[in-house]
Amino acid sequence: MDAIVQAEGVKKAFHCRDGNPERNEKQVLRGVNLSVYPGEYISIMGRSGSGKSTLLNILGLLIPPSEGTLFFEGKNVEDLWKDELADIRRRRVGFIFQNFELIESISALNNIMIAGFLEKKSKEEVYERTVELTQSLGLSQDLLKIYPSELSGGEKQRVAIVRALINDPDLILADEPTGNLDGESEALVASLLDRINKELNKSIVLVTHNPRLAARSQVFYHLSDKGVLDEPLRNNGSRNEFYHEIVRRM
Repeated sequence: MDAIVQAEGVKKAFHCRDGNPERNEKQVLRGVNLSVYPGEYISIMGRSGSGKSTLLNILGLLIPPSEGTLFFEGKNVEDLWKDELADIRRRRVGFIFQNFELIESISALNNIMIAGFLEKKSKEEVYERTVELTQSLGLSQDLLKIYPSELSGGEKQRVAIVRALINDPDLILADEPTGNLDGESEALVASLLDRINKELNKSIVLVTHNPRLAARSQVFYHLSDKGVLDEPLRNNGSRNEFYHEIVRRM
């Protein structure tokens, strides 16, 4: 089975602006190897600043690596045009963010549908898909009529999840999706991610600080302070045992 996305020896450095020529570059990732296969649910944990979000942004083709090779469905992304990369981001990848990234000036419904319009789909097609997803994921149709400022954190994240799924992507990248939620909303979003993986057969790469959320995945990686992924832990069926293995690894 071919990987959806594959990182080989990926490194990422950012230029600093502190005026010191000896410290003008900050190395975040120092040689990451990771393959994400169809239907796989991967979680990644690490300390703040270890490069977890940077890695997600690279996997989602939002930023390029400084060194190493990234393949998307077997194609070296360095060989793709900007338009091709944009097409992959719109069609094949769905993003879920900690801060929801909803547009405050438009309704929840339009926040979802705008992603479909970027794919040049008809209004009827996008609306039908939106209704189908919201019903499937248990989001009230009444909530779609109101603006993000009137939604709770959990409601905002469910809207964001529907938006991530609107173009039927193969890969979902979730960056701390429960980081701003209360316990009840966290449990609901965690359950939705399970369903998206198992029922819709979407691959998920999840970045989180929450070991209990990570324990719902199939494969766990720890991103070390050295900027590399430790050997993976695999869930053998017992979520509780997997949770304790993750805690011990951290």
